[in-house]
Amino acid sequence: MSTSDSRKYVQNPAVVSREVATETIIMVPMQRHLNALNATASSVWAFLATARTVDEVVAHVTATFAVKDPAAVREDMVALLEDLEKKNLIVPAD
Repeated sequence: MSTSDSRKYVQNPAVVSREVATETIIMVPMQRHLNALNATASSVWAFLATARTVDEVVAHVTATFAVKDPAAVREDMVALLEDLEKKNLIVPAD
């Protein structure tokens, strides 16, 4: 995934997720492995209920958490989205 990537990503409809306090627990049924997301990643997860670009995710996190440095957010969000995609928790939107 590149920082100029205009592809949209969305939650994988095959996964099961539940909010627990400030975290989100996600499981891909066939993998039988739980993934725990912290508060920031949980916010991104909820935002990805609708297909979003990297830029939209960065704008969401910057606004939600009142971050002053979008460049730092971008780096973190690219890493998060790559990790979620690698674990098959999010997929490219059609």
